[in-house]
Amino acid sequence: MEDDPIVMVPVPQSLLPEVYALLARRTAPLYSAPPGMLAERMTQGAETLSREFSPAELGLLKRRMEPDNAARILLELCANKPGERVDFKEVVSKARLEERQVRGQLGALTKHLNKLFNDRRWPVEVISAANGQTTYIMSEDTSRFWREL
Repeated sequence: MEDDPIVMVPVPQSLLPEVYALLARRTAPLYSAPPGMLAERMTQGAETLSREFSPAELGLLKRRMEPDNAARILLELCANKPGERVDFKEVVSKARLEERQVRGQLGALTKHLNKLFNDRRWPVEVISAANGQTTYIMSEDTSRFWREL
């Protein structure tokens, strides 16, 4: 794909999310994470809840999110700690909201992603421990792409 020339194609703005989603699926191997990170993992046929995002997708997502939204705050925190766990309580503290409000805004992220990319998976891995603690991890590639936007 490196020798593939880039072309400019006019696209109606209403179709941009679908175009971004298609490009992301076609270029996913170019932005793959190291084994064990986010790279489209499947476990015994179960659908993964995270995936790698292209820079174009992250740009669109970032532009569509309010800076004070808990989901945006989560992504900012994760981007600043690539490959490290970010605890749900850290998101709550940084957002200065009640836990239920943060949960609501994070839940809305799934709907937002589905609307933009026709894909419900997040750009962070969500880890729910048996004790109820939830943490999030963003790959180094995705973190770098997000910070460069």
